[in-house]
Amino acid sequence: QNGYQEGTGKTWYTNGNPEYEGTFKGNYFEGKGVLYNEHEKGAKVYEGSFLKGRFHGSGFYNGKGETYDGEFKNGKKHGEGVLKSKDPNVGLIFEGKWELDDMMDGYARIRDDKKTLLYEGTLKRGKYDGKATKYYKNGKKEYEGTFKSGFYDGIGTKYNEDGQKEYEGEYIRGVITGEGKIYKNGVLIFNGRTLKGVYHGPGTLYDEDGKLIFKGNFNNAEYEGKGILYHPKTNQIKYE
Repeated sequence: QNGYQEGTGKTWYTNGNPEYEGTFKGNYFEGKGVLYNEHEKGAKVYEGSFLKGRFHGSGFYNGKGETYDGEFKNGKKHGEGVLKSKDPNVGLIFEGKWELDDMMDGYARIRDDKKTLLYEGTLKRGKYDGKATKYYKNGKKEYEGTFKSGFYDGIGTKYNEDGQKEYEGEYIRGVITGEGKIYKNGVLIFNGRTLKGVYHGPGTLYDEDGKLIFKGNFNNAEYEGKGILYHPKTNQIKYE
């Protein structure tokens, strides 16, 4: 009509393979349709809704290494959708709400270019938020617990790159604050209250061999008020 493709029809690639089958408007793919792979005859790349030639609305995308089943806006993932890797060792990448190709709210498994898992858990507004596990690039856990707005926040356990515990307890916006246990080389050296990363309040201090040094009250990492000081070699009371 007037030189434009309108209504239902088909197009072909220059190599003779089918390109598109569905509805047109103003010479664009628009409405429901199927887009095919240029080099694999009959292999579907996308099936769903189009607007002016772009994926728009609900559809299923079948890419080289991954699939996406969900909503699009102007060619980008937008709205609710599920992204999966075709690699069975990777599987689910993200399930939830997208905003113009960005993962926003939902469950994610984030990997680097080498497919190493870096984060597994929930996102909110595109940031780590909720229960999750973060990993080092060597595959060992870096942190397991709760996040808020991208920070460690709430209860969690922090590990070093060798897999040994560094801290277990409460965080506020990424800072050790509250009740917790601090470790050095995997050995417990403090159990008690902290404030902004230092001993503050009631707690128990140990040496690097795990022997008792002090039990009592701390103020900014210094002994203060009531407490018991021990001989680490004999574990006998030195001062009370």
